[in-house]
Amino acid sequence: MTFNILSCDGGGIRGFLSARIMQDLQAKTGFLDHVDGFAGTSTGGLIAIALADGRAQGKDMTKLIDTIVGIYRHDAGKIFKELTTTKFGTAVEDLLEALGLAGGAGILSAQYSPDGVHDIANSLVQDRTFGSIPQDLVLAVNTAALAMQLPPDARDPAKPDLRNWGPVTLSNHAVGNAFGQDTLGLKLRDGALATSAAPTYFPPHSIEISAGHSMYFADGGTFANNPVMNAVEIALASDSKRHIGDLQILSVGTGLQPLAITNADANDWGPDYYGVLEWFGAGEIAPTAGLLELTLSASAENQTRIAQALFKDNLVRLNPFVPASIKLDSTDSAIFGVMNNVVAAMHSKTPWSQACKMLAGWAQ
Repeated sequence: MTFNILSCDGGGIRGFLSARIMQDLQAKTGFLDHVDGFAGTSTGGLIAIALADGRAQGKDMTKLIDTIVGIYRHDAGKIFKELTTTKFGTAVEDLLEALGLAGGAGILSAQYSPDGVHDIANSLVQDRTFGSIPQDLVLAVNTAALAMQLPPDARDPAKPDLRNWGPVTLSNHAVGNAFGQDTLGLKLRDGALATSAAPTYFPPHSIEISAGHSMYFADGGTFANNPVMNAVEIALASDSKRHIGDLQILSVGTGLQPLAITNADANDWGPDYYGVLEWFGAGEIAPTAGLLELTLSASAENQTRIAQALFKDNLVRLNPFVPASIKLDSTDSAIFGVMNNVVAAMHSKTPWSQACKMLAGWAQ
């Protein structure tokens, strides 16, 4: 009997594309009712948390994925709501915007308030915890925690509590986290905020791990924007009788897209000229949020390459090419039509047929 995993990449508003893919697959195969493991990073983490909670609560999974699609389509402005900053910070941001050098990532502070993500997560999972997901299911959500102790020979005796950032997979099982804390009592909405706290877009999310002890968390896309291998880790570590050959995986991306830079730009004013402002999206040459886009894309494709080598036909990857550059934080209504067209075009492609064939087997 197979153990069926759904893995959801990060990608900001492009999570709409992932959700639409799942919506169409659910209509054809009903696969969400037969997923055993839900994994996600960033925007994909929010999707994975909502779907795992839906299964745990016995929700109608078709209606739930419809709701998630609707949230992306209609609440983008709520998700990406400007963070109130100092007067000086606002003045600098306004000046950069007037000069055409701003947009997306914040320069002096995080660009957006996390309140919208909090409200949306709360509407989906309320006050429930990771421990509310039953043990026969797996939920794996990537985030980076400011929790890793420095090596003994690098510690300053005068500052014994110094920490570094490190990878963490929040789970409903007591495995997979590297910071020595039980995650079962963590609120699911905190997990959603932690995994989606993209640097410069949203502030790191603070979670009270134990009485009087809080930790900061940032976007899991900083190390594994495609969470497929973290899902495999938790699935195998949580059940000693489960083997790698038992796993089948549907990995859903947020789309491959061209960078907003032409060949002429690359030749005349290319990466040789990228400085801090360019990499962070406040220059004239590099694409908006170029450094974060590089991190998200490269880490996702690295995980894909490793997983495909290991799982071969037991993994189907759906990550279509998007013929337009869609910013992580775009609220332009036109982008949803672009992504809908991409999903419709997928139906005639080989990966779609492979996915439908695999998912049909999950119901048997």
